[in-house]
Amino acid sequence: MKQNITIFFIFIALCSNAQKEYNNWLFGEYCYLSFNIGSPVFMPGCAISSLTQEGCSSISDSAGTLLFYADGEHVFNRIHHAMPNGVGLNSSASATQAALILKKPLSTTEYYVFTTERGLDSSNGLWYSVVDITLDGGLGDVTVKNFLLDTAMSEKQSAIRHSNGQDYWLIAHKKLENKFLSFRVTPSGVVLTPVVSTTGVTPNGNMGCGTMKSNVAGNKLSVVYYDDCVQTYSFDNSTGIVSFDPANDILYYSSWLYSSAFSPSGQYLYVSYYHPGILYQFDMTQNTLPPVVVGQTPMYMCDLALAPDNKIYVVELWSTYLGAINYPDAQGPMCGYDTNAVSLDSNYISVGLPNFPNDLNFLTSTKEVEKDNLHVSPNPVTNTLRINFPEAEGEVLLTVTDIYGKLNEQVKFKRLNYQLDWSQKSEGLYFLKLQSGNKIRVIKVLKQNSYHE
Repeated sequence: MKQNITIFFIFIALCSNAQKEYNNWLFGEYCYLSFNIGSPVFMPGCAISSLTQEGCSSISDSAGTLLFYADGEHVFNRIHHAMPNGVGLNSSASATQAALILKKPLSTTEYYVFTTERGLDSSNGLWYSVVDITLDGGLGDVTVKNFLLDTAMSEKQSAIRHSNGQDYWLIAHKKLENKFLSFRVTPSGVVLTPVVSTTGVTPNGNMGCGTMKSNVAGNKLSVVYYDDCVQTYSFDNSTGIVSFDPANDILYYSSWLYSSAFSPSGQYLYVSYYHPGILYQFDMTQNTLPPVVVGQTPMYMCDLALAPDNKIYVVELWSTYLGAINYPDAQGPMCGYDTNAVSLDSNYISVGLPNFPNDLNFLTSTKEVEKDNLHVSPNPVTNTLRINFPEAEGEVLLTVTDIYGKLNEQVKFKRLNYQLDWSQKSEGLYFLKLQSGNKIRVIKVLKQNSYHE
């Protein structure tokens, strides 16, 4: 019991202190979106040019102030200049997930920049560099550059928070083997001996293209093998082991798949078909069913990314708008794909969006929720949760799942105002899905006991 309480306090600290670390998105060409007010707002100044076709990553402080960003080959500071030692990172502008920034656990000054090379490069290395944000007058500089972790790697990399709430797993994939490498990132550094998992399909020589993405809970991975298929896997964030479970995972064969993203609850997986652009939706609870087409475009459809506003954003190559799946936890066309959701101020978008760890704090709110005429309070909740849904069309189906996607509670009600007794629920993060007619809303609620208040 003492251990569980300790982990919960770590979880609360992470949720409250890292709310806005992923609120600034900088990507090619010269695109900069800030989510600090909720909805994305275009900002000027991004230094990522048309030469960066794909992978990138960015990091902010807990207040949402941009610290720095990277495109795999360069590290740019918050005033959009390359750091003094931030040029010449081993990567490629056309690697699918060229860069991934992770804050060193328990550090207030140091960050890792992990980079991958494109499949056509000779070594196909997985590398890391270190940024100390206190250097160069507080603008930051690279203190360690191009430390090699392994070779013969694909262009894929993802990061998941360790079950201890402190460390990370940096997960990568071999280029021509069905092997995952999970490197543990701790306060002492990167553990150089990875956890190796041999599972899933063997890449067919597609140069390692395609993304690897995690769900919010950190217990599922979706891996896109560009010329072959998309496959989901189970991930154990205690051990770093990746495994394929035919009863619960998806294996769908198709060429020209590029990227994927899980919905906030993890029930749905979205996958992009490159050209002509098609957006597929898979139901993880019905893994043997074929996907549903929820969006199409004559343009090239590329990267997908889950955002702090609970929407999934979609790249249609060379558009001056970013597409959006407005209700990603809604089934089929009700997910509301909008091809022109966010203006990029006449800038043409390239292939990739920023790569982030799918941290629990990425989507955790610790305040009352009021959006789209839905009001839920208090949040965090101790005893009684109040729901006001004035746009409900008759009966409301409320489904509560935990952070691992397991059903916790399901109830139907017809009143616009409803109360739930949460006094006996276990502490933790829950997803609430409310469906009434064609209206579907998904929100997050944190349960904590009174002695935390």
